Amino acid sequence: MWRYSKHKIAFAARKRLCYSLGMENKPAHVALAEHIRAQGMKKQDFAKMVGVRNDHLSRWLAGKVRPERPTRMLIALVTEGAVPTEAWE
Repeated sequence: MWRYSKHKIAFAARKRLCYSLGMENKPAHVALAEHIRAQGMKKQDFAKMVGVRNDHLSRWLAGKVRPERPTRMLIALVTEGAVPTEAWE
């Protein structure tokens, strides 16, 4: 049991390190939030760009729900590939 717990802790630490260094794919909702922030855009402006309400975007950014496939394709276009369609799968 101890080895399993120790292994699990080491794996989690390695995963956090890789994630912080950008060596691992980020979840789509994290990549989208970072893109919006990096562009200096307001969330409500991005929501208008993709044609959704602010509360829908908030749920996406929280990782609670995923956008529908056509909207994912639009997000990929608007973000110029920073948030690819496949990232939501």
